[in-house]
Amino acid sequence: MTESAFVGSVAFFPWATLAEPITLGRSVRLLPYEKGQAPADTDHAKLADLDSILRAYSNGTHERVSEATLIEVDGWRTGMEADVATRERLFRARIILGFSALSYRRMFGHMRYCCYDTYTMVVQQYQTGRADRFVYHTRRRDGGTSNYWNADGFAFHRPLHVNSRARIELDQKLAAALLDLPLDSDDPLIDALEEFNSANTDSLDVPLHIEAVLVKSAFERLLHIGSNAKDFSNALHSCIPNMHADLKGPLLDSWRKRFRQAPSILGAWAQEFSALRGANAHGMDRKLNHFVWSSAAHLAFTSILFPLIVKRKLAEAGLWVQTEEDVEKLRRIQDYLMHDPFNVGHPDRQESHPWSDIDGEVLMAGYERRMREGMRQAISKALDSTSGTDPET
Repeated sequence: MTESAFVGSVAFFPWATLAEPITLGRSVRLLPYEKGQAPADTDHAKLADLDSILRAYSNGTHERVSEATLIEVDGWRTGMEADVATRERLFRARIILGFSALSYRRMFGHMRYCCYDTYTMVVQQYQTGRADRFVYHTRRRDGGTSNYWNADGFAFHRPLHVNSRARIELDQKLAAALLDLPLDSDDPLIDALEEFNSANTDSLDVPLHIEAVLVKSAFERLLHIGSNAKDFSNALHSCIPNMHADLKGPLLDSWRKRFRQAPSILGAWAQEFSALRGANAHGMDRKLNHFVWSSAAHLAFTSILFPLIVKRKLAEAGLWVQTEEDVEKLRRIQDYLMHDPFNVGHPDRQESHPWSDIDGEVLMAGYERRMREGMRQAISKALDSTSGTDPET
């Protein structure tokens, strides 16, 4: 086979950039792409071909993508032909990387925000020397269809809800732990992550009521439960045994009055979210004006709670060590329920967001604990030294 006829493959994130190469877990590598600059030619791929491929992706009407992120898995390198198993591994990695980014993001602020569509991944075959020509496939209810184009006559445009300056920002340790899970595992964890990701695209094409159904299903897969609200509440409580109970806030009485029999405010939330999912999934009235929270508020809360529960389950399985911040945030998870995140005061006043305040208090609690522990160790060492038992003397 001549070089011009060689068929290779490249996998990349067209809407997210990367400053330096990183390796995640035992087998996933992310590499920065920069038009005309990086990566250098290898035995399997030429930069000129990568430039031709990425030219079909656009950040705007007259702005083609000049930076992106390449992904490689296992022994597969950019430019090698990607078989079915490699493609499956790539898309599994995309689910995990997207989830690790969602778990790392901050809401109601200006930093570290992303959506799952930021991690849109393309796996594209190409022909060396003719890489600007490509075929893409679209789904139909009765099957599918294929289209043939070249980069001069067509462009895939960045979705408007994806930040034009998005960078790869994720919890690298969490990504490594998930990527190293056995591929042949029957654990539905990956399915749970995929459903959670699909409910966090920020796309207007995915209505909120569909997202609520997806997130509730993600919780059910993760916690190995059915749709029953009581089972949901019990499973959450088993994951968070020592919740902060000294609660104050504008919604405390609302939760208590609506769910008088709930074992906790988190249990009250679990009942309402289950009711929201039931209304959305079973053709009931979706307005539900008697709810404490809107659909948007419920979904914002799940974007905090679900990743914390995933990390808690990994820790229970001995696959993860919870950070001090995660432990404290889970302990204080009910504090978030005290506020409607979309009704936080007068819009003209420069007030801090109550959820951001809770995040700050979580960080401060960890800092104070580390300070106390450092002082305790210093005092203990000083006492040992005074008594002549300092092991370093």
